[in-house]
Amino acid sequence: MLTSKPSKTVAVGFVIDHLNVGGAEIQLVELANALDPVRFAPRVAVLRGEGALLGRLHVPARCLGMRGPGDMRVIPRLAAWLREGRFSVIYTTLAWSIILSTLLRRLVPELRATKIIDSEHSYRVPSASPLLERWRRGAIMRADRIVAVSRAQAHWLETYLGAPHPPIEVVPNSVDPEAFTDLRGGGPVRSEFGIPPEAPVIVCVARLVPEKEHHVLLSAMETVDAHLLLVGDGCLRTDLERQVQDRKLSGRVHFAGLRDDVRPFLAAADVACMASLFESQGIALVEAMAAGLPVVATDVGGIPEVVTAGETGLLVPPGDAVALAGRLGDVLGDPTWKARAQLAGPARVRQEFSIQVRARRIGQLLETVAEA
Repeated sequence: MLTSKPSKTVAVGFVIDHLNVGGAEIQLVELANALDPVRFAPRVAVLRGEGALLGRLHVPARCLGMRGPGDMRVIPRLAAWLREGRFSVIYTTLAWSIILSTLLRRLVPELRATKIIDSEHSYRVPSASPLLERWRRGAIMRADRIVAVSRAQAHWLETYLGAPHPPIEVVPNSVDPEAFTDLRGGGPVRSEFGIPPEAPVIVCVARLVPEKEHHVLLSAMETVDAHLLLVGDGCLRTDLERQVQDRKLSGRVHFAGLRDDVRPFLAAADVACMASLFESQGIALVEAMAAGLPVVATDVGGIPEVVTAGETGLLVPPGDAVALAGRLGDVLGDPTWKARAQLAGPARVRQEFSIQVRARRIGQLLETVAEA
C-alpha cells in the first residue's frame, strides 16, 4: 500500500560544539544520518574544529572555525549558516550551541520564528565556569523543547532549571543493534593484553574521570578472580595506574585507552561493568546489552531504566565495592547468565534503544515543534 508523502519537508539545522569522539557527538551523527530523507532535510554546523566523527556524517555539514570556548568570531558565521538554511527547527547539542543559537534567534529578525530543541546529555555535571553555566542555563530556558535521555535526567533538569521551564521530552540515546550482532571472537584483544583464552574478563567502557568511580571497581577486583579491561581515557589515568600497582593488580587490570571501536572489547568479555556515581543513561551499557553481555552496574541515574535487574544484569549501590565484587562473582560463576543475556539484551535494545526508534521519536518531535 502506498503512503502519502508529508506536505512539507522539515529543514533541520543541527548545531554542535565539536565532533570529537564522545557520547553526545556520536548520538547527533547517528540521528542526523537516520532521519527519513523524505520528511527531513538535515544539515549540521560544527562550531569548533572538524573532529574525528565528521567523516561519519552522511548529510551536509559545515565547520565554522570557532578557535576555542568564548571565541565570538564564530557568531556571524553561525548567523549566516542559519539564515542560509532557512531552518524550521534548530537542534542543539552541548553548551555553546544552545547559547549561541538562542542568542542569534533574539538578534536576527529572520530567525525569530525558528524553533529550538535543545538535546541535553549531562547529569549533575556543572560547567567549570560559573559564568558559562549561567549562560547555558539561561539559554536552555529559552528553548522550545528539551530532550532528556532518561526520566532520571528529566527530573534533575526540572530541579536544575526551576519552574516554569520548557517542556521536556524523554528520548533515550541509542545504538544500531545490527552493528553488535555476530561479533567476531575476542582473541585479538586477549592476545594484545596477554589474557589467557579461558580467563574470565570484565570490560568497563568509560572515561577515566571521578564520577565513574573506577577506584571502587579496582577495590572490587581485589577479590574477583578475573581480568579487567578499562576502555577509555581521562584525567585520572595516572592515578588509577598507580592504584593498580599498589593493589597488586598489574597482571589483571589492563588500560586500553581511547578506542574508536569498542566492539572487539565487548567480544572479548564475559560481563560489562559500570561503577558510576551518577549517569544520565549509560550508553556503554546499552552497547554491552546489544552485544549480548550481562551487565553489573550501579543503581543510579538512568541506569535502572536501561538494565532490567535479574534479566539483563544486576544492580548494586554506588560506592559499595563489596557488593560490586559479589555481583560480578555471581554473574561470572553462573554460565546461564551469559546465555540469558544473549537473548534478553539484544531484544531490549531493539525494542527501546535502537537508532531506528530514536530517529522515529525525534522525527515526530521535530514535526510537532515545526508545526506549532
